[in-house]
Amino acid sequence: MSILVSTINVNQPQLTNYLIDQVSLDTKPDYEIMVLENGSTEANRSKYSTHVSDRNYFYGGALNMIFEYFLEETDHEWLMVLNNDLIIHGYNFITAMVEQAEAADVCMLAPAVINAEMSQCNWKQMHNWLSGGVRYVPWIDFQAPMLRRDIVEIIGSYSSELIYGWGPDFLSGMIAEEHDLKVGVSDSICIAHLNSQTLREGVVDLEGNPLDSVEYCRRAESGMNNFMRNDGRWDKFTQFKEDAANYEWSANE
Repeated sequence: MSILVSTINVNQPQLTNYLIDQVSLDTKPDYEIMVLENGSTEANRSKYSTHVSDRNYFYGGALNMIFEYFLEETDHEWLMVLNNDLIIHGYNFITAMVEQAEAADVCMLAPAVINAEMSQCNWKQMHNWLSGGVRYVPWIDFQAPMLRRDIVEIIGSYSSELIYGWGPDFLSGMIAEEHDLKVGVSDSICIAHLNSQTLREGVVDLEGNPLDSVEYCRRAESGMNNFMRNDGRWDKFTQFKEDAANYEWSANE
């Protein structure tokens, strides 16, 4: 059970430190911690920092850096990428994620997600349906994905059009489908998500200026939509969104 557990810090050491403290409660698997400082100032780096970028490459760019390190510098079987604004409870989080992924033969597995506010994730397939195990879905929202080495090798890296972080999750599901690989969500492993703390706290700069979250989201959506159209994936992209928003699980599945 060899795993790279990674997260991205952008000037929020208190959140990142707490996340790694939680992850570290699981002492069973053989795992390596990677904390990528994605343009953090020196004063706002995590005490667990392992890698430092010269500027903020946003989520898509940071994912590419994590993938590059995972593929070129390690021989780990699994890669977990955690948002730093997650609450994880339990002493076997990593162990259980890998065990369930292997048992279900999925190349990507996500825990069910509970948003720490009244409004829940738009993608109903990410909710907890109390199925008691792993539900197979076409794609997973990238809040806490665990990825098997083969799917990371196939993906390689994400387009610069996806630099703001919208779209890699949809694309990864499409690529998995094209290679007959399974994707799943675990209803017996749950996380709480504090929701876009980096954007809300205004700790990211956009081209040298304080981040305007509206402009950030506009660019993220525009880049994602342009990529899906230009890459001939628009119909599948639209289907993925509609199916995830209207998803319902049945005990007969």
